[in-house]
Amino acid sequence: MKTFLNFSRKLISFIWLLLTVIVIFFLIQQFTNPGIKGISNYDLKLYLKFTLCFAFIFISLKFFASKLKSS
Repeated sequence: MKTFLNFSRKLISFIWLLLTVIVIFFLIQQFTNPGIKGISNYDLKLYLKFTLCFAFIFISLKFFASKLKSS
């Protein structure tokens, strides 16, 4: 169970990092090329919701892993 939690935590971290890199790439593209349509405010709000969900899942997995470790 502990290895599954660690794997899940690393997978969530990787997906979260990948989404963050994509958003940063689109923000840089929008900043350097103002004529090209970049990421919209709606997309940024949606990214914020994803970030909050990923943060909640990541912290929950970390909490459960520490509880398993202590018992």
